[in-house]
Amino acid sequence: MSDRNIARALFGVTFVAYIYFFNGGGWNQNATFDLTRAIVEHHRFNIDRYADNSGDVGLGRNGVYASKAPGLSFLAVPPYAIIRTFERMVGIDAAAPLPQIINLYLLTIATCALPAALMPPLLFLYLRRMNAPQRDAMLVALVIAFGTYLLVYASLFFAHLATAFFLLIAFIDLDTKPLRAGACAALAGLCMYPAILAAAVLLLFVVARSWRAALRFVAGAAPLGILHAVYHAICFGSPLKTAVQGNGMFTDEHAFLGVFVKPSWQAFIGITIGRHRGLLFLSPVLVFAFAGAAVVLRRRVMLRELAIIASIAAIFFVFNVTFNGWSGGNCTGPRYLMPCVPLLAIPMVFVTRRWPRLWITLFVWSFALNFIAVAVDPMPNAPINDPFGRYIVPLFITGRVDETRAGTYPLWEHDRDLGPVSVNTHTPDELGPFVVHPKHSRESIWASFNLGELIAGAGSRWSLLPVLLWIVVGSALLMRWCERGESNPHDLMVTGF
Repeated sequence: MSDRNIARALFGVTFVAYIYFFNGGGWNQNATFDLTRAIVEHHRFNIDRYADNSGDVGLGRNGVYASKAPGLSFLAVPPYAIIRTFERMVGIDAAAPLPQIINLYLLTIATCALPAALMPPLLFLYLRRMNAPQRDAMLVALVIAFGTYLLVYASLFFAHLATAFFLLIAFIDLDTKPLRAGACAALAGLCMYPAILAAAVLLLFVVARSWRAALRFVAGAAPLGILHAVYHAICFGSPLKTAVQGNGMFTDEHAFLGVFVKPSWQAFIGITIGRHRGLLFLSPVLVFAFAGAAVVLRRRVMLRELAIIASIAAIFFVFNVTFNGWSGGNCTGPRYLMPCVPLLAIPMVFVTRRWPRLWITLFVWSFALNFIAVAVDPMPNAPINDPFGRYIVPLFITGRVDETRAGTYPLWEHDRDLGPVSVNTHTPDELGPFVVHPKHSRESIWASFNLGELIAGAGSRWSLLPVLLWIVVGSALLMRWCERGESNPHDLMVTGF
């Protein structure tokens, strides 16, 4: 099969797997969704009408605003406008609870699952262009698709995947299409503030190679940068004031910009190897990115690409360890590192043919943890210092959590309808579970779901079987379709992007 046909098949496998799960509302999702609704339905940026839906809000110039970067909300405006037009035509009340859940699910597909599903094919095609064998390129693409928390966050209305998607395109297009690269880098910054620094790093690498290309990069980024600045000036009184600074719950007057503190050993361990939010605990297969980087340095090939990847990764790592909310609240893994994770596939391709048994072991471990997280609840409460051992795995096996093992655990969690799968009961129209919708109501039961539950029943473990078979069989077929080829990934030579 041609590379493009294989990439299309890879997209189909990942996209179906990603849209299979929807993991409901929460403060982050609700605030982001509220801004989209305010723009489409009321033509304004303040979310006063929805202020009781989330704690991720803050005061601005003319009311209450989402304390999130606005990029994902902006991206959701076109699909939501289409959805609302259809709902008006057929007489659906968008303010009703169940339509809100369905609308949030559809927006999650359009702005999170879709970009996530596009990244593995993009990586595959990029690596093939760099002369990697099909099987090696496919292996690392599948690792990123199903061995990392792309699988988890594709089910959540968070901005991290959109940020990762735009940074990946900016990286791939940096020299050949600098105008588009600049626009994508700016879109990434619109979705997450640290990505603005990543965009600046990309610009420096373009300047070092060509001033003409740098001007085109700036021309692509400038309109979106201006939009970002205007939004903050309108909402918060200054283009340099971030949305989070209006929320006193998450800011500290002694911290730089209200959120940056000295890095701590706890944060460093926590986001790297710790059981709480450790990236290499959740996806140990990513250790091969470091092994691949060592090969690149030793063979002195693709050094510029490695320097860009390392610079972007360093930005998000430093941001995460100095952020006063380094654990990311209720989430799986270090969510602030997400934007640099797809780029790690590139050095990994240099070691795909080494240590095959270790590859298999770490890939299976990584897939198992991420699959069970997306199936059960990818938003375990932040105080649980071992979310898999004390919360997610016990829930999946027994359907309940033993309070004596849960550690520091907010009491309201024990009032939730726990169960083996799709545990989150937080809907888009309430501050917390059961604040608006009582136990056993349709709204709380279907606040999160997977598509298999529509047939197997809410909370059924059997609902996971179709998607598990889809991922395993689809991945096996993709690997079989890929030719071994004669080129060797250790002989890759940089030929430009």
